[in-house]
Amino acid sequence: MQKQISQLANTITKLSEQIATLSARPIPAAATAAPRVVPALPQQRQKPPTTTKPPPGPAPTYAQVAEKQPREFTEVRGKKRARKEMILLKAYPTADRLIIFSLTAAPNDHKEAPDRALQEPNKTITTHADIEHLPLILANITATNNIIFTVAPQHLSTSYEPYLAILEEALH
Repeated sequence: MQKQISQLANTITKLSEQIATLSARPIPAAATAAPRVVPALPQQRQKPPTTTKPPPGPAPTYAQVAEKQPREFTEVRGKKRARKEMILLKAYPTADRLIIFSLTAAPNDHKEAPDRALQEPNKTITTHADIEHLPLILANITATNNIIFTVAPQHLSTSYEPYLAILEEALH
């Protein structure tokens, strides 16, 4: 329990640091409007200077033209960005968080039976010295007499495999 409390305290500290850095950032100002250009009056406009054409010369060669044009394929290497530490972990899909037990007989009351069935494994998880996982969060009984337990979103049901015999004994 102390280990979980210290982990939660570390997480809260990191989150508060992250909030402090985000709140310290300046808020970007809105883009300023471009200045209006007022056209000059017709009498104020100047005539463009006349240009003289360059004397005709020999046509450029293919090599000269190819040198001036950019290459079609250029290799661009971007900078690798440093990965930020994820404080809040992503949730696993529900299918990876299910623990399924088969019941030998159908329960009398399908509405109250999942809640009562959830209490026993959770009491075992919290009181057993070897189990350091979080309690189960949800129970459901299917039409085929299976009881399905769901673990917390940031955990996989495979981490509970070593304790399935203990949990099954608690259900009986």
